[in-house]
Amino acid sequence: MGIPGIPSPTLFGVEVRGNAAFYYLVFALVVVTLFILSRIVTSRLGRAFVAIREDELAAQASGLPTFRLKVLSFVIATFFAGLAGALFAHHARFVSADSFRLDETFLILTMLIVGGLGSFLGPVIGAVALVILPEASRFLAEYRGVVYGLILIGVILFRPEGVAGVPGIIQPRGLLARAAARPAGEEPSP
Repeated sequence: MGIPGIPSPTLFGVEVRGNAAFYYLVFALVVVTLFILSRIVTSRLGRAFVAIREDELAAQASGLPTFRLKVLSFVIATFFAGLAGALFAHHARFVSADSFRLDETFLILTMLIVGGLGSFLGPVIGAVALVILPEASRFLAEYRGVVYGLILIGVILFRPEGVAGVPGIIQPRGLLARAAARPAGEEPSP
């Protein structure tokens, strides 16, 4: 049956009414979320998460408590997913089991892969691009799944690192070229 009649959100006792006010609330929470996640990624904890992602056995051999860190990463991810779910519930005013179908999951996965899984800004770029794409191509509404599938296949085949991994879009070309040309073990020059 779902949960009907979800009220508008309140912030410090003030009810957030209207689309503009809700937009600014969501925008502020996205900025705060991105700031917090960027701080986590650049911290020792973030480096430990990357080490576990790259080679869990080597991370465990170097003394990292991999099980505890994986549970912590799950807790952090579910916190932000819960925050997004609460905002969605207040926006839609009704939540049910069929609010998220398989095509929503496919869209979110496509956003992640198109933007780039290994980068911080990649999923943001993928989300913005794949939210604007349907608005720009309304005439292809019946073929939206096919278009997303072709985009996903194209990115996987030709740009497996995603859009954020393309030199010159997010990363400066000179920095990548110097890093690739430097022999292993040589320190970068100032």
